[in-house]
Amino acid sequence: MPDRQMDYYDLRVEKLSEKHIDAINGFEIDTAKPDEVELKKFLNEDALANQERDSISKTYLVFYNDNNALIGYISLMSDAINIKENHETAAEFNRLGIYYHACLQSR
Repeated sequence: MPDRQMDYYDLRVEKLSEKHIDAINGFEIDTAKPDEVELKKFLNEDALANQERDSISKTYLVFYNDNNALIGYISLMSDAINIKENHETAAEFNRLGIYYHACLQSR
């Protein structure tokens, strides 16, 4: 890593593909930090399958240009919260000013 602050132009972002397997395997983490272990586990075991087979997320790898090192990744996933049947959650959302078209439907 550089001794100076990184600039946007020092980075390269690529959509995850099979060509990145070696970079993923060499991605270094602090194994003493359980959160980092879980993040690497997702990257190694789930990210590509979620993207290619299941189409539930897209993962982008961030590389540092000077040494081509993988320094991080971003996964985007689309999901929904179904509150139609959960009146308690719907009421809490409404209380917070979050309105949902199916909130508090009568049965």
